[in-house]
Amino acid sequence: MVAGLTLAVVDVVDDAEWDELSGRDPRAHGLLHPRALRCVTTAGWRPRWYEVRDSDGGLRAGLGCAVRSRGGLLTLVAGPGGLYGGPMAGPDDAQAEALLAEAFGHRDRLRVVHRELVWARREPPRGDWSGLQALDAAVLDVDPHASFDRFLMDVVPKNRRNECNRSDRRGLRTEVHADARALAEFHPLYVERCREWGTPPLSLELLTTLVDTVDQAMVFVTRDADDRLIGAHVCVDLGDELFAWVGTTERRKDVFPSTVLVREEARWCHRHGRSRLNLGSSIGRAGIERYKKRLGARWDRRWILDEDRRPWRRRSR
Repeated sequence: MVAGLTLAVVDVVDDAEWDELSGRDPRAHGLLHPRALRCVTTAGWRPRWYEVRDSDGGLRAGLGCAVRSRGGLLTLVAGPGGLYGGPMAGPDDAQAEALLAEAFGHRDRLRVVHRELVWARREPPRGDWSGLQALDAAVLDVDPHASFDRFLMDVVPKNRRNECNRSDRRGLRTEVHADARALAEFHPLYVERCREWGTPPLSLELLTTLVDTVDQAMVFVTRDADDRLIGAHVCVDLGDELFAWVGTTERRKDVFPSTVLVREEARWCHRHGRSRLNLGSSIGRAGIERYKKRLGARWDRRWILDEDRRPWRRRSR
């Protein structure tokens, strides 16, 4: 343990302290706050926080994760549900952040069979995060100082621009909601698409709670000429970029709701001074990866830690 610093693992934290910590860390965003973790800690999981304090008791660094126990074996996920997670610490608190890395990687070593963390920033978190690897995320670069038309011409391929123009002429429109009122209408479409993908859907309750609790979360919705919802993306503002977290659209031949949603999310970035639209990573989904490239996205470095020693996973192979 570093002199003057102590680490504790706790089940309850002081949100005001974490607000202050977030204000000292220029990398921080709303998904790292305890409020977000509580929203996505669903049945079978419980929140856990690692806190590093100085000799005066001040909070110098913190990390939240969801914990699940199965037969006495533990799974730790910092950023459940495909969200970004990781530590918070001020610029002068690299040692405190390194203690979080040590605790996440080595505490309960014999019992932890799965650790996962996905970090949103280009530079890795400080400290020895054992197993951390580079991860590509698809991003669209948006220059807030140039015209939005310039972005469309320079970044978005012509055929995607044509899809947007045809959709506009046929009455497709997009709304941006700061609350979750559209999610009940969207969720059945999302569940149906998850069945096709072979992935478990996030519950309506989880999505609703996160959007209505995390100030930086919002819902982009697209409707056809008959005012019927045909797609939505749940997005989170990370401060320097907008993260398109969860979403899908109907497959239509007359309009192109997915392309239009991405265009309008990029427009939001342009209006609010965000330099990137982050379309996420596409681990194991080559078709989605190709689609993002066809939208004009490039690959930008993020970081992932995914250590899996679950014995039941090995038996199923």
